[in-house]
Amino acid sequence: MRDSLSSYLEPRGIVQDAIHGSIPIYKGEYMLLQTPFLRRLHGIKQLGMAFLVFPTATHTRLGHSIGVMHVASRMVSRVIDLLARDEAACRLVARNCRSSSLDALKMTARLAGLIHDLGHYPYSHTVESIVENILIYGDRDYDLPETARRRASEIREYVVSSIERSSGTKLHEIMTYRMAVLMAESLESEGHGQLASSLRLAASSIINPYSSEAQDSSEQLGLEQDAPHLIKALISHRVVDADRLDYLKRDAWFTGVVYGYIDIDRICDGVRLEYSNGGITVGYEKKSMQSIEDLFDSRFKMYRSVYYHHKVLAFSLSLSYLLHHVIWEWDDIRPDILSDYDLLGDLFNPKKLPEHVASGSLLFDDGDLDLIVKVAASRGSRLARRWAKPLLADRRLTPITLIKRQDELSHIAERILSSEGPLESLKSYMDLSEAIVGVVASEDFQEAVARNAASIAQVSPDDVKLEVKLEDIGGSEGSMRSLYISLLDAAITVQMPIFVYIYSDDERTHLDLYRSRDEIRRRFLAALESELKMRVRA
Repeated sequence: MRDSLSSYLEPRGIVQDAIHGSIPIYKGEYMLLQTPFLRRLHGIKQLGMAFLVFPTATHTRLGHSIGVMHVASRMVSRVIDLLARDEAACRLVARNCRSSSLDALKMTARLAGLIHDLGHYPYSHTVESIVENILIYGDRDYDLPETARRRASEIREYVVSSIERSSGTKLHEIMTYRMAVLMAESLESEGHGQLASSLRLAASSIINPYSSEAQDSSEQLGLEQDAPHLIKALISHRVVDADRLDYLKRDAWFTGVVYGYIDIDRICDGVRLEYSNGGITVGYEKKSMQSIEDLFDSRFKMYRSVYYHHKVLAFSLSLSYLLHHVIWEWDDIRPDILSDYDLLGDLFNPKKLPEHVASGSLLFDDGDLDLIVKVAASRGSRLARRWAKPLLADRRLTPITLIKRQDELSHIAERILSSEGPLESLKSYMDLSEAIVGVVASEDFQEAVARNAASIAQVSPDDVKLEVKLEDIGGSEGSMRSLYISLLDAAITVQMPIFVYIYSDDERTHLDLYRSRDEIRRRFLAALESELKMRVRA
């Protein structure tokens, strides 16, 4: 194959996709899809533990990555058409607006979509959050053994230094960049220098478009300094991007919910170029605003109904508690096929894992983690077995939700504020929402809830534990505003998703709590409402 980007853009195959139909695959992308880095994504579910609640949500990171590549390709093709009509804008992106430079822009945008999630752990964000907690709060919350404590400290130093060198603040972003660099090095050694440069630019654009690596790769490809920013905006924009356009529609389809209808055609056709601070970036025409509102609405509702489903979070908590014990017991329960690897030093290590994947000796996908759970259930300690069971067979042993739906909190607020008119109560509602967080986060309130639950279930209060999770959906954060998006922003700001779970490390105690869950939940909500009324009167 000739080492020119035009040769890597020659058709090589077609993927039949449930969301986008026929997706063309070019020769350059086909080469990357044969590497262990992309093959690994075959075995990582897009929605982590959500398949335990939504049985058909078994779609993978690879399908999503190919979908993002396809949407990014449509968007960048629109950009290239616009650049062809605007010489001044084109000079900010490409050195001379020839087809070779624009081929580089198209290839890089497609690769950025393909690799943007390369570094995800098994079960995606679920395990990433657990590893981040181990690294950040391990000394406080996880009571790590001394060897694991030292390894966590070493990994933390690597993560901090990586964050300082780039704008990537998440573990999977750090690993994505590292894996892309290793792939690029392999491509160069095989004589595919142009494809390697495009891959490097794709990785540095989505991680840190301001970096010297992004500018160097742009220069090698005949692109100017605005090209990385343009690619970043296509893949990861604050309001609308190829990533969201794919995952919201894909996740809605595979979970079976009805919130994911988004007019991708309208949004892609509405892409336009905007000048900002002397540079060029991606914007959207006014005719696309209604479709963008649908996108934002879909994101808000998908978080509430799927991503932050109370049962999905309960399974994630079970996995978190299990991995705490697996770290301590790794030498006793590690599966034979992982006998050469340390859990924290290799499998969870964002520096070492990419090297293992590059060698082809280890993928560490969902299947590997499933095997760890099964081995823990068969030969782990009593506590390890207890927390492996809800992930395998006994759903009763997951943490018990005391707030099943966020609407329950809204109903409490409405009853307390029923004497106020709708406009007058808006500020009061916002204040009351903050008060709800304050009450639920109070140690005294949590202790009272635990004692009350123990009394109802007739178990020892010493065996009852409470877990509070405050999540964040986040607003649009962008300059693309509309009245509808502003109202949704206000709704998000008013009510932060709050989850309270009660559980026991002892199986018998937990099952007693489970049998009494309806009464425990009823009294918890009544106690919360009573406490809020007292605060309002005060």
